[in-house]
Amino acid sequence: MTRLQKILTQLISSARREPGVPKSVHLSRGLHIEVAVLVTNHNRLRLFRKGRYPSDVEWNTVITAGADCDLIPTGLTFIRDEEGAYCVLTAFWQQAKPAEKQLHFFALTSRESEEAV
Repeated sequence: MTRLQKILTQLISSARREPGVPKSVHLSRGLHIEVAVLVTNHNRLRLFRKGRYPSDVEWNTVITAGADCDLIPTGLTFIRDEEGAYCVLTAFWQQAKPAEKQLHFFALTSRESEEAV
C-alpha cells in the first residue's frame, strides 16, 4: 500500500466513524485532501490549495490511489469552486450500505451533487 493509499484509508475510516465531520490532511506544495461522509450516505472528496487549483495530475493521482484500494470510484469528476483564497475541486459519490458484501459506487451528476450538500 502506498503512502497516499494509507492516508486515504485513514481519512475515509475516520470520516465514516464521524459522519458529517470533514477529515483532512495537508500534503506537500500546499495541497489539502478532505473527505467527509455526509449524513445522506454520500461521500465528498475535496482537493484544495491556496491561490491555485490542484492540477489534473494531482486529482487523477488521488482518484487512482483511492480506486486501487476500493475507497473511491474510478472516473469521478470534480466541480471547481473558490472559497475565499482557496481553489477547490470537489466530487461526490454515493456508497452502498456497509452491510452489503461488496461496495458499489454510483457517481452523482453535478446537479445531484449540489443537492446533496
